[in-house]
Amino acid sequence: MRGGLSRFAAYRKIRSMVEIDLDEFAFRQFDDPTYAGTRIGYDKKAFEEKVNDYYTERVKVQQEFQDRPVLVDGYAPFCKHLFMPNFVGDSITCGAVKITKDNEHLLRTRYESRSEKELPVLV
Repeated sequence: MRGGLSRFAAYRKIRSMVEIDLDEFAFRQFDDPTYAGTRIGYDKKAFEEKVNDYYTERVKVQQEFQDRPVLVDGYAPFCKHLFMPNFVGDSITCGAVKITKDNEHLLRTRYESRSEKELPVLV
């Protein structure tokens, strides 16, 4: 460690500088009234601020108490998940419908395989 921070201190400094931003891909969930997927009725900037505030607090707790990881690995090395309580309340609309006796006859599912050697999957 010549004239600088230890590796651990440098890592902590980098982690404290992280800012989480919404990707443009997610904007449709906030802005597009025709988007059929999950919609979030919340200001994007306010959403980012809440997420960053929560992240900052979680990092502090983890450093002090060795709590569970703040960011959880996703499906790829560049993908991380931040699990946090719902703060947007009922502003979320989801493109899902409850299955009832009145609509269950409309469901169409089956198992298919592309060849005899392949296991069938639900489609």
